[in-house]
Amino acid sequence: MKSWFAEGGTKELSRNGILKQRARTTLLGHWGEHITYSLLLISLELLAGMVTGLITPAGLTAVVYTLLISLILQLLLGLFYDGALLHFLKTLRGEPSPIQDAFVPLRTQPDRYLIVDAARLAVAIILYLPIFFSEFIVPDGTARLIFILVWIVVGSVLYLVITAPMSMARFLLMENSGLGAMQALKDSAELMRGQGGRYVKLILSFAGFILLAACTAGIGFVWVLPYMLTSLAAFYDDLKGGMQGSNVG
Repeated sequence: MKSWFAEGGTKELSRNGILKQRARTTLLGHWGEHITYSLLLISLELLAGMVTGLITPAGLTAVVYTLLISLILQLLLGLFYDGALLHFLKTLRGEPSPIQDAFVPLRTQPDRYLIVDAARLAVAIILYLPIFFSEFIVPDGTARLIFILVWIVVGSVLYLVITAPMSMARFLLMENSGLGAMQALKDSAELMRGQGGRYVKLILSFAGFILLAACTAGIGFVWVLPYMLTSLAAFYDDLKGGMQGSNVG
């Protein structure tokens, strides 16, 4: 039986390159609507950050409040990311995708998406708990900054590896309104069997773009987000194309 990370090597990197090329080709001529989605997501991210930043109590109480509020906001924000993924998947397939697609997860059984997103978010929270409590783990300011930066890198890679089996569940929910959240997670794990390494490499291939976008005060994400999400949609479409005759989806 193949594991989720059985495949890899230059052959898989080349395959990912083909998917990214398909994403770039898809984006040509559609930048207006893609930028609209990017601005929506970035604005919601900034709003979530502002709300979290309004918490004023000091010490451990502030950390706990921040963690709880961040959890709620990220779950709600996740619904819009799910809607954006639907848009980019439909665009990739040459199907019409109005801006209303951004609200599909909110309108159609949002509990299914929330459960799937909560599973991924739970992994992130566990991995990043040391960052939330870094003030108490590493009191020194300079050492704490180094600790946080190192943990962000390590935690991000671990997050990709751990959540790889559930990464396609959102796409499966979009394509089957009768599919439950737990079944979507199960089907995603089956669809991703042997593909985890390729998935992690695809996401990590955007690390340089993400750093460059961060250096532009976030402006670069207007371009990077559509590229990433369309490439992820192409990855899912590639998996489904290779699963003809399967009962997944």
